[in-house]
Amino acid sequence: MIYTEREEKILELLKDTSSVDVKTLTRVLYTSEATVRRDLRKLEQKGLILRSHGKAMRVSAYADQNVGFDLREHLLSPVKQNLAKAAVERFAAEGSVVMLDASSTAMCAVQYLAQKKDVIVITSGLKTLGFLSQTELKFFSTGGMAINRSASFVGQTAIAAVNAFNADVAFVSCHGLSEDGFATDTSIAENDVRLAMLNRSKRKVLLVDSSKINKGCWNNLCHISFFDDVVCDQELPEPILSSVKNFHLIK
Repeated sequence: MIYTEREEKILELLKDTSSVDVKTLTRVLYTSEATVRRDLRKLEQKGLILRSHGKAMRVSAYADQNVGFDLREHLLSPVKQNLAKAAVERFAAEGSVVMLDASSTAMCAVQYLAQKKDVIVITSGLKTLGFLSQTELKFFSTGGMAINRSASFVGQTAIAAVNAFNADVAFVSCHGLSEDGFATDTSIAENDVRLAMLNRSKRKVLLVDSSKINKGCWNNLCHISFFDDVVCDQELPEPILSSVKNFHLIK
């Protein structure tokens, strides 16, 4: 079976189930685990699936389908911790006002912000609020319509709340970084809130792990040149890197 046939078969299987594991795919496709994993990497780069713990999940079968927060939270979590820690150390001074989107990467910043004095946090993340409530930080929720699956607040109420503040820095992430340098996502509503946060912040910081490089989703947040700083665990391809104002490689 050639690659295109295997790709079609994998996507067909994922139409009827939320996820499928590698062992099942090797049996159905009559091929090796190495070949299946290689095929899944290609599908992930196209933005069609997410890979996690030996499983594949289709994420773009529906235009505005949000990726479950629990899945995002566990994908590359040690890397996300490192990115968030480095970003807070570099860009969040004591006494600063910080905006956090609803991404699992931005949520990782809470534990490091809690080590600083007099920081105020504004967030659209439901789970982020839970972590904030366990700290001494002063924080505000954007409120708005809740998307349960992605644990985020969206809509005009959330955007209006964001616009009521002036922040020193915004930490946001994205679902994919396209080959032409756009931060992309599968949710327009979440991107609208992110963009409002960036516009109300003096410093705009993108936290992006290497699994998202060259992975374009259907909705553009903004071009990477819009950010003041990009924090990643891998060097970006030269066509993208040349548009970045300040790049920070975190290992």
